[in-house]
Amino acid sequence: MTRNKFGRTLKVLRSDNGGEYIGKEIEDFLKEQGIVHQLTVPYSPQQNGVSERKNRTLIEMTRCLLSEANLPQRFWAEAAMTATYLQNRLPTKPKRKTPYELWTNRKPNLSRIRVFGCKAYAYIQKQKRVKLDCKAVEGIFLGYDYRSKGYRIYLGDNKIMISRTVKFIENPPPYAKNEAKELQNQNETTQQLVELELEHEE
Repeated sequence: MTRNKFGRTLKVLRSDNGGEYIGKEIEDFLKEQGIVHQLTVPYSPQQNGVSERKNRTLIEMTRCLLSEANLPQRFWAEAAMTATYLQNRLPTKPKRKTPYELWTNRKPNLSRIRVFGCKAYAYIQKQKRVKLDCKAVEGIFLGYDYRSKGYRIYLGDNKIMISRTVKFIENPPPYAKNEAKELQNQNETTQQLVELELEHEE
């Protein structure tokens, strides 16, 4: 994918001795692709210091995102994906460019950045509703879909909706933990205002 999409070739893969990195299948694949596989000495994380430090940064960001959004730990994977998305759009000291720009040669679109865990109203496409149905559904913003330009909206009952047209309520503060478990309906006035704005953007 890196070669076909970005015209780049992976030259070296450095990893620990985890089972997922060792085995005939992966070694044959790396050899076929001309990728050199370097292994660190067991119990020597300092030999892979850059990756270890980046992992620590992502874990700290994940913890902060969940805490600020008042979301339970079961949303850790969504928070971690969002932390990675944000890190790739933050400039680095050596190059003074973002990882995204260094990899794609394009500046990232920061207009899509939203407050993780905020209230969100996702537009329901006409094909999926009847005439008197609400035009938007309330949920919690959980990040960015990596396969499209859509946003990931949690609707409750372990359902996540991918939507491009979303109205975000970034202030007041995000949901409380109990609200993340069971979304509450908004009053009619708020719902109508949101629907009008979404209809205007349609």
